[in-house]
Amino acid sequence: MKTDTKQRILAYIIDNKRVSPKEIVSYFGLNATGIFRHLGDLIKQGLIIKQGKPPKVFYLSMNNKKQDSSIIQNGFIWNENRAGILPPSEVYCPTRDVFQARLDHLLADCLRQFDENLSYLLTAVVGEIGNNSFDHNLGNWRDVAGIYFVADLTARKILISDRGQGIFATIKRVRPEIKNDIEAIRIAFTERISGRAPEQRGNGLKFVKKIFEQQGWQLNFGSGQAVCHIESELLSSRPAGRDAWLSAQAYLFDKLKPKEKIEVDFSNVSVLSPSWAEEFLTQLKKKYLEQVVFLPSDNPSVKASLEIIEI
Repeated sequence: MKTDTKQRILAYIIDNKRVSPKEIVSYFGLNATGIFRHLGDLIKQGLIIKQGKPPKVFYLSMNNKKQDSSIIQNGFIWNENRAGILPPSEVYCPTRDVFQARLDHLLADCLRQFDENLSYLLTAVVGEIGNNSFDHNLGNWRDVAGIYFVADLTARKILISDRGQGIFATIKRVRPEIKNDIEAIRIAFTERISGRAPEQRGNGLKFVKKIFEQQGWQLNFGSGQAVCHIESELLSSRPAGRDAWLSAQAYLFDKLKPKEKIEVDFSNVSVLSPSWAEEFLTQLKKKYLEQVVFLPSDNPSVKASLEIIEI
């Protein structure tokens, strides 16, 4: 009987994707102590995972987690596909109104799991990036209009992808002297400029950059042949450096061309420690050699850390 109950609980979690302990107890009408014992066994068996902290705790099946992660990976494949095809309806936002509705749903999901301030900040930056796609590509989509938008809060990953004209084409309209995608991305994240001149706009991606740095989140942003990686202003711990390196390999350098330059810009770094630098910069230089260019920095911690790791 115990095994049967455990299997019924697992089936209920799989069917509902994510459920709270209260929902499980209410549905089965059983003693809460017994329910939590079964949940603990399912976690030990690797069949479910526990997400969040009391009082906002949820249980998800590993099948759903793997499915969500594959959906995110499919977003990269969709963007890189030469033939423009419509994405699955559950991740496709053909219009701004659809995107806004799903953004509202994301906020509701975040509020059930995270701190209120963090939830609103996260939704704000996601909204800024998504709305940028619509703002700058209206009437100029390459083929498929709209964006691919999916959030896997369990894996702490959100993907927004579009088949638009790219940042270089947008900024070149107001800064015709720029020469490549790398320069365009740097301008977009560091200067107040709008591709929709004469409108007095252009702070959106600067806001995104500031929030990601302050919160210690990681942003991998690509356009054309250029990619940038943004995270905390404090690059201090060895685990954080290792995580950043693994993330960069997966999302930034996987499509790097053999002789393409990698520019490392320290301009917004407050503190760089040798531990972080050793885990990220040493590995970067070892793998890509002369492709790596460290831009000049007057930051004492940057200078000292680079000297210590002998780069």
